[in-house]
Amino acid sequence: MFTGLVSLVGTVHHICGDKLFVKKERFFDDIALGDSIAVNGVCLTVESMENGTVRFHLSDATRRTTTLNPSHLRSGSSVNLEKALTFNGKLDGHLVSGHVDTVGKVISVSQNGDNCRLEICIGGEFRKYLVPKGSVAVDGVSLTVAELGSSSFTVAVIPVTHNGTLIGGYRAGTPVNVEFDIVGKYLYNFYINGGNYAR
Repeated sequence: MFTGLVSLVGTVHHICGDKLFVKKERFFDDIALGDSIAVNGVCLTVESMENGTVRFHLSDATRRTTTLNPSHLRSGSSVNLEKALTFNGKLDGHLVSGHVDTVGKVISVSQNGDNCRLEICIGGEFRKYLVPKGSVAVDGVSLTVAELGSSSFTVAVIPVTHNGTLIGGYRAGTPVNVEFDIVGKYLYNFYINGGNYAR
């Protein structure tokens, strides 16, 4: 599990087939083989650390259903990184599993005073998992829903988040990994959908 509070913006060394290599930075100094790291909001497992890079395996499902593939990443691409939550850690964001629900697309980016406002398009079938003032993770960043459309949502991003994550580089058309609040999905499944979870 993660919190959606990005620890570092790292850099892709290269991506080759089902392997993603991220440049080794001080962020990785206290991790071990088998540890979980959220990369752009996707939970990945450390396979090796050698030659100045950390290697992750990308399953077929991950490459197909997230932005972690050569269509979106290349050598030099930036990625949000977060270490897994520990039992004695602070939960300042919200519970994030690292299991991406869909790839959304940024519709617009605008400034509202010191805040940046993002509108993100998602499939209409996912609208049911969002509520005003609810939580959502975008590329692994914990954000709060400010407004809802029929197939989109808007978030307000404070300067520290804007400047310390990939969000500062978003433009209209940018694809983003979206994970809806896990508590909301369970509630929908059990109390509204009669226990029949279908996306």
